[in-house]
Amino acid sequence: MVNKIDKPSSVSPVRSSTGRAAKSQLAAPQPTVGSLELPTQWRLELAAIPPEQRLPWLAMRLTKHVLAEKFSLVDDTAPEYVRLSRRICQAILENPKEISRLQKLLQS
Repeated sequence: MVNKIDKPSSVSPVRSSTGRAAKSQLAAPQPTVGSLELPTQWRLELAAIPPEQRLPWLAMRLTKHVLAEKFSLVDDTAPEYVRLSRRICQAILENPKEISRLQKLLQS
């Protein structure tokens, strides 16, 4: 015999005594890098990285993505991959505005 449990037709969010949504439901502030729109997984990983290490991490992540998407280079030991990744990362670290150029390249 199966016991059925009646559930309310609508479930309201958990509210605190002040009538506001519970803190667990509030979205945590997302780390940002300029006006970049980052994939959710990247934002989660970036949130765990100390602020001073975010730009180098993002430079490397974007570089890997650009090389894979635009140049079909995925072997990080290939000479062409190494050469291009060094140039891209160096450009980003010297001038963080280069990130927006990479984003435009990915969108084209």
